[in-house]
Amino acid sequence: GDYRAAWVTFEKAIEVAEPTGQLAKLTGQLGDQRRQLRETQEDLAMTWLENLRVRGSEGETFSTLISPLDPVLNRGIASSSGSRKADLLAHAGWASFLKSRDGQRVDPDPQYAEALAIDAGNPYANAYRAHWLLWTRKAAAMPDARSLYTAALSSGRVTDMCGGSSLLR
Repeated sequence: GDYRAAWVTFEKAIEVAEPTGQLAKLTGQLGDQRRQLRETQEDLAMTWLENLRVRGSEGETFSTLISPLDPVLNRGIASSSGSRKADLLAHAGWASFLKSRDGQRVDPDPQYAEALAIDAGNPYANAYRAHWLLWTRKAAAMPDARSLYTAALSSGRVTDMCGGSSLLR
């Protein structure tokens, strides 16, 4: 649950991994170890977003907490495909939604739509999009939201989100 400490550890591990890989530096290719560390850091970014808690009394905002996560999500989106890319896109959309809570004018729906175009059954994209519809259209969105939540559950991939207060139950 100490996402900050884990993040710092991954930053250091990625920096240290394969420091003599001159070929990787010249060709832009990553060694297997560094690639695995980056993917695991992307997983950490997604998990942290799912469980993000802002301590306003300490001057935190969603935007400041998400700031280091955005480039990692975007790096993953650019280098992945299939359901992993859809997972990352959905979480990038969730990050956009959370930043909107700080007053930023962002619309996560295009990211959700792109994720669903890649993987129509993606549990994150379906659940987060259902949430967005309910957030913006209130009760009028209930039929669409219900269908999206059903699709999320039907995937069988995720049944517990947002730190135990599941969006999917």
